[in-house]
Amino acid sequence: MKEIIFFTGKGGVGKTTLSLISALKRAREGKKVLLISIDPAHSLSDILNEAKVTVPNSMDILEIDILKETRKYIRNALENIRKFIGSETFKKVKETVESLAEAPGTEDAVLIDFLSRLVVEKGDKYSYLIIDTAPSGHTLRFLRDISSAGSLLELISKEAKNIEHLKNLSGTLKGNVEISNILRERSERIRNLDTVIKKGNTYFFVIMNPDYPSFMETKRLIENLERLNLKIGAVVINKIMPSNIPEEYRGNQEEIINRAERELGRFKIIKVLFIRDMGFLFEKVNI
Repeated sequence: MKEIIFFTGKGGVGKTTLSLISALKRAREGKKVLLISIDPAHSLSDILNEAKVTVPNSMDILEIDILKETRKYIRNALENIRKFIGSETFKKVKETVESLAEAPGTEDAVLIDFLSRLVVEKGDKYSYLIIDTAPSGHTLRFLRDISSAGSLLELISKEAKNIEHLKNLSGTLKGNVEISNILRERSERIRNLDTVIKKGNTYFFVIMNPDYPSFMETKRLIENLERLNLKIGAVVINKIMPSNIPEEYRGNQEEIINRAERELGRFKIIKVLFIRDMGFLFEKVNI
């Protein structure tokens, strides 16, 4: 993967539209692009249908069906568990594991596993991976979980390896070796994803609207991204009302834009006018 770009920000600021525009721009330049939505409430298809935009052959779009992927994730976990325990024990374990589908954090775990596989398996196929994210709070939790999941799996893998050593003379060694291999592979894959996001050509485009709540959340989001040692590619001020629009509709946007330029000027700032015509917006915006 030559470059990964996350579009992130407060809900409703236009992440999906701008990530789609960015992907189309690169695909029209002949680059191989994968645009993926990790927002459970994805709307890429809706926007494409509304705009009637032709997607180039060099661009693929993937909207993750998180419920379907969660079921698949749990099914694979149960298939691995079934190999090593008896049928009665498996019934009890199956009930517990299936109940995890509704547990907090399960969706993030599934997304992390999905993305880590995608980067490993598709990394050489695309020049750009562009990711449309959920609102900022969910995205920050997801990013923190990537790092902690890799570390936790590495620790569990080491413990499994110690158990292998202790059971070296027992008849259960083969099963333990397989479990250890599964854990090690997953740990390495997730730690690779963490490394790619933190140290590779991965950038976060932070989207905001020219209003006070959006600006303040953007500042907090940037602080948190920098705390995680992540690179900001640009701050995008979206939905700016043109100057010929009456002042009562524009509100205090000029004040917010000026403040953003003063306080966030260390980053590249991209300004995008509010345009209702989706087709026209796709043609005019360069991001």
